[in-house]
Amino acid sequence: MNRDDLPCEDEQYNAYCRVIRSMKGQPVVIRTADLGGDKVMSQDALEKLTTGPLEELNPSLGLRGLRFCFAHPKLFVTQLRAILRAAATGSGNVRILLPMVTSPEDVSRVREFISLACSELAAEGQKFTADVPLGGMVEVPAAVMMLKDLIPVLDFFSLGTNDLVQYLLAVDRVNENVAHLYEPYHPAVVRTLDIIVSQALRKNTPVSICGELAADPIFTPLLFGMGVRYFSMAANSVSEIKFTLCKLTKDKAVALKDEILKMTRSRHIINRLREFHKELLAEYIK
Repeated sequence: MNRDDLPCEDEQYNAYCRVIRSMKGQPVVIRTADLGGDKVMSQDALEKLTTGPLEELNPSLGLRGLRFCFAHPKLFVTQLRAILRAAATGSGNVRILLPMVTSPEDVSRVREFISLACSELAAEGQKFTADVPLGGMVEVPAAVMMLKDLIPVLDFFSLGTNDLVQYLLAVDRVNENVAHLYEPYHPAVVRTLDIIVSQALRKNTPVSICGELAADPIFTPLLFGMGVRYFSMAANSVSEIKFTLCKLTKDKAVALKDEILKMTRSRHIINRLREFHKELLAEYIK
């Protein structure tokens, strides 16, 4: 993004290696190119990938995430090669995360591309790691409904709350006419998150959360009560969320979750979460 050319394999490899070395053995999750929708490449770079129409009437429902990668296999294989090479450096603990997964068929197609990348690297005598854990973003309703089928073919999940809320409520959050209907505290959103987390944890599949909700301190106790233990956010949000988590007890968080799941109105949910967070802070001030 924001450049007129495409990053070559070596450029990506070197960037990944810098991150892996700096993490000193801690997990590094690399998401495959999550382009399309509101993540737009420059016109010059896009024209180098395709000769077809460059504009879409509804980009959020168009060629984005894995769909974009499947439509541009050279771009996809280049990134996969760079990741697999980087995973073989030092004490790397690398994982691959797939955006916009909708079915096991998507995962099978990805594994075919990974096999192709491995074959090419082996033929060239390149050092690489083939068995990199593979995870999927749960951000479309189809992935929620197919979760039981996705769990056996993926190693971990990440809840992409920004898009999940948008698609669940059929609300374009950048459309000023309907943006006010984008409600992360909607009962349907809360119940869907609980379904995802509970199903994954029953099968001992790790699940993390990202997006704006992951950095929302009043939502943190609810997520913790559901069983979420991995939160992904911008660095400037870490201290507040960490503080909130340190003040929580599992019993209180689970009780809050059970209470919230019975509610049927967004305003009741947000008011109760605000009240709980205020009580949490009051206990600390005492």
